[in-house]
Amino acid sequence: MKAKYIFWLMTYTLFFFQSLLGGELKSEEEKTFKMKSGGSITIIGDEGTIKISSWDKQEVYLKITRRVWDRNSRRAEEIMENLEIEIEHSDNRLYIREIDVQKHFRFSNIFHSDKWRRHSEHQVDYELKVPREINLKIENDEGNVEISEITGSLRLRLDEGDVILNNLESSKIDVDIDEGDVVCKNVRGASSTLYVNIDEGSVRLSNCEFAVIDLESDEGNFILNGLVIKDGDFQSDEGDIEANFSLLPDGRCKMRTDEGDIFIRVPRDFNAQIRFQAREGRIRTDFPVAVKRWGDEGEKLEGVIGENLARLSVYTEEGNITLKKNY
Repeated sequence: MKAKYIFWLMTYTLFFFQSLLGGELKSEEEKTFKMKSGGSITIIGDEGTIKISSWDKQEVYLKITRRVWDRNSRRAEEIMENLEIEIEHSDNRLYIREIDVQKHFRFSNIFHSDKWRRHSEHQVDYELKVPREINLKIENDEGNVEISEITGSLRLRLDEGDVILNNLESSKIDVDIDEGDVVCKNVRGASSTLYVNIDEGSVRLSNCEFAVIDLESDEGNFILNGLVIKDGDFQSDEGDIEANFSLLPDGRCKMRTDEGDIFIRVPRDFNAQIRFQAREGRIRTDFPVAVKRWGDEGEKLEGVIGENLARLSVYTEEGNITLKKNY
């Protein structure tokens, strides 16, 4: 049985000070939907935060908070009335989409539609509690996304905003951000995958395990602490890579940065065939592998540590490489 809901403003609390400081108009809505484990949720937002956590019920709790800021109270009320949220629901699917407020805007200065935008701001925040086993697809223009305590696949697309993932057991995580950071804590799964593509932003991982991980950032650092991987690819155009990680037997890992340093810590019993290259920089290690000159300004290191059960390849165009043992 499928139902479709269009939520308009029902009740709102007005916090408006008619002065040069302007004011805020705020409304809140709450709704609950039945949802089977393993279902899917799609959220397409505009400007606002999205926060999702799990609970033990076979249903979804949804809270929508709308906010409008404007010096003109009548204009704020009209914008609020036109902040429309479309919702479609069935037992295993929930679809939430914010409709562009400009499609409904009807002020007398309609021929100067950019005028109101310079003096008005609006935001719609979403808070959800979902069954632990759920698949999520989220698109947002501006705002942070925080997800915790779930299993299932995640697909996240943000223009400007941070992604925070806590205590997940997800089979596949796919993140694409124009400007923002990604923070993952306690994200695990023996067969899980993580793909992150960022234009401007950093990635921080703590106590995570992935079968496959692929991180790419144009301008940003990677800080990886307590990471366990089978197959890894890390690439930053302008940024440093700091990794304290373990590479599983027969695993492969590549690290590259064009302008940045790479600092790696591995277990004392680390086993791998290694190949390090610093075109304009230095290489330092406390493992018994010889460092050689490479060209006029660089160094390279090639050899085997332990039983050669994995492969580690590291390259920097302008920077230094350090390989240390964990004590």
